[in-house]
Amino acid sequence: MVGLRNMLLTLVISLGLVLSWCPGAWSNGVLILNSRDIGPFRQAVEGLTGALDAAGVNVVVMLSSEEPEAEARFAEVIVEEGIEVVVTVGTVATDRVLSMNMDLPTVFCMVLDPEGKGFVDDPKQPGGCTTGVEMDIPIQAQLEALRETVPGARRIGVLYSTDRNRRLIELAAGIADSMGLKLVPAEVASDEAVPKVLRDLTRDVDALWGIPDPIAFSSISTEHIILTTLRCGIPFMGLSASFVKAGALLALSCDYQDMGRQASENVLQILAGQSAGGIPVSSPRATALHLSLRTARLIGIEIPSPVVAKAKEVRK
Repeated sequence: MVGLRNMLLTLVISLGLVLSWCPGAWSNGVLILNSRDIGPFRQAVEGLTGALDAAGVNVVVMLSSEEPEAEARFAEVIVEEGIEVVVTVGTVATDRVLSMNMDLPTVFCMVLDPEGKGFVDDPKQPGGCTTGVEMDIPIQAQLEALRETVPGARRIGVLYSTDRNRRLIELAAGIADSMGLKLVPAEVASDEAVPKVLRDLTRDVDALWGIPDPIAFSSISTEHIILTTLRCGIPFMGLSASFVKAGALLALSCDYQDMGRQASENVLQILAGQSAGGIPVSSPRATALHLSLRTARLIGIEIPSPVVAKAKEVRK
């Protein structure tokens, strides 16, 4: 069955390449493949469709599916609608499209660490047919938000478990130094190791910075981290607004709709003749601050009023 699907996919894509030689066969069509039909993903799709519709681009939106016939239908739509660029919203859709090896320009968004996932070799020079907008908020923006919220914090703890995050922390340490901060990393080998490592770390830092990490911030580890930082009076910067809801002091989030608009700008560049692989992967240009005044009271700190005033969400 897999071989049959691959043969059909090759046939349909080949047909598309033949049609591309015919005048008027393509109509600046863009196919948006969405990983999940939930709030943030919908917002990204809204940003995409709004910007592309305004530019007069023919847009088709599909929801990613694991059904056996999904790939064949996906390929059929590419030909039927004159698709020139595919936009993937989320990791699942991006992985699915890139695994099909269609050599069709692809723009991703709503993806964390695209280099680590193998979607691009180098975010600055992607090469090939792929570029996009990653969800990773620049390190300096994260540390600036933490420093503004907790001005007295100088020693910033961070938990990690992977070699890739070790390299990220090396980069972050240099950025922290340039800001007058000191990054204090602590490696964890398993969920079970988190409590002891965190207990030792909290004795030596003024705040804790969270980074996406499969062990350090698994669901089990995260619950323990939030409870420990509250008990020890350590300001904790979580990974998203949901962390603030659970008890973290602050977090930055992306403007998902604007991420969609950013991705649409890449699409328009490609339709104008730019190679996808020649467009650097971009970071979110619009972020929002989330704060918990309740957590601030519990850990005995006062957040500066200008910081509270500019926050998108303030939990009281």
